[in-house]
Amino acid sequence: INCATSALNDDTAANWPDVPWDRNCAASTKCEATQSSPTFWTRKRLTAITTQIHDGSAYQDVDRWALTHSFISNGDTTRTLWLESITRTGKAGTGADITLPPTTLLPVQKENRIDKTGDSISALIRPRLATVYTESGGQIHVSYAGSDCTPTDTPTPASNERRCFPVIWQPASYDDDITDWFHKYVVAEVTVSDRTAESLPQVTRYAYSNPAWRKDQFQGIGDETTLTWADWRGYATVTTTGAPGTTLESKKVTKYYQGMHGDETASGGTRTVTLTDSLGYVHTDYDELSGKPLDTISYDDGAVVSRVAASYWRHVTATDDHSWGDIKAAYVRDDVTRSDNLKADGTFRRTSKDTDYDSTYGLVTEVEDLGDTTDNGDDTCATTEYARNTTAYLIDYAKRVETVAVNCDATPNRATQVISDVRTLFDGGA
Repeated sequence: INCATSALNDDTAANWPDVPWDRNCAASTKCEATQSSPTFWTRKRLTAITTQIHDGSAYQDVDRWALTHSFISNGDTTRTLWLESITRTGKAGTGADITLPPTTLLPVQKENRIDKTGDSISALIRPRLATVYTESGGQIHVSYAGSDCTPTDTPTPASNERRCFPVIWQPASYDDDITDWFHKYVVAEVTVSDRTAESLPQVTRYAYSNPAWRKDQFQGIGDETTLTWADWRGYATVTTTGAPGTTLESKKVTKYYQGMHGDETASGGTRTVTLTDSLGYVHTDYDELSGKPLDTISYDDGAVVSRVAASYWRHVTATDDHSWGDIKAAYVRDDVTRSDNLKADGTFRRTSKDTDYDSTYGLVTEVEDLGDTTDNGDDTCATTEYARNTTAYLIDYAKRVETVAVNCDATPNRATQVISDVRTLFDGGA
């Protein structure tokens, strides 16, 4: 057996355990029921990456990364192609090539599917990254939080606040669709160790709260009755603790938008979801904002030292109407960022920055930086004008950026309050 294209056939497919040969429907043949939808895959694997530089006459190699793979057993009668190591070789210069020790990656097997005894469905076990041995002698170890559900203990899909999710599908051994459940894993701790000296390990721990799952949106294809609350929207709060239990302990608590406003309820209605940040401002948790930071609170020795809260500009640019529902496209940009930073006297200094955009192209038109919000003397406003040629699709070329020493609602005295005024001229050659 070699890797030639002609070597892969029905008789030799077992030698390519990660290639879904059963999805191959040869030309001029009748496809099986399991081959009725297009699938995209390759029989090849990436073995090396080489960077080059042109010396004026030809390209010369600079660095090469060799990728070593193996087929690891998943413990469920299947195998997975695993990136086992990455070896870097320096090839530039006139001397001999220099090859560094390999960076080695070790897996840990985790159950994807909540396997139930006697359900006549194969287990689904897949590897996650567990340990990295670096080329410089370091070790990075990743620990995962355990599973959150069991075959006899699963949540209600529409109000799920756990690390498992439903999938409605029809296994080959069943006559009808079933609701199956799958695990989701999160990192609980990362430990960085020095294997060449006596440095203490660097430990970072993660804690999570208030997960959310949104109902899958129907796209006009497939069976709408198989849609359920399986669209992962992350955690509302993630706490990151560095050097836990030591005098160098640091803690940061970040809250996130989850995009749950407008989600369908179990009764067929929709949810109204608003979020209040740590500075007291209220925001609508729009779908498009999922994963965006809402605010971050930093602690030192248990005391709050800073708070940063963010809001976003969301503008719907188009709506595609269908009998089965609407699909929207929208701009999402940073809008207002407010910060509280602890001063020596124990009070907080608040700063604020507000950015405006044009609704046609989503480009910045105005940036108002209030600095210390209790001091009007440090306010600035920057406005941007563009030289556009829409015929040639030249949209984002700034022709003038003026910054003045007042807020954007005030009228500046341009004799004394212009900080900068940068103008750019174009040749019109487009």
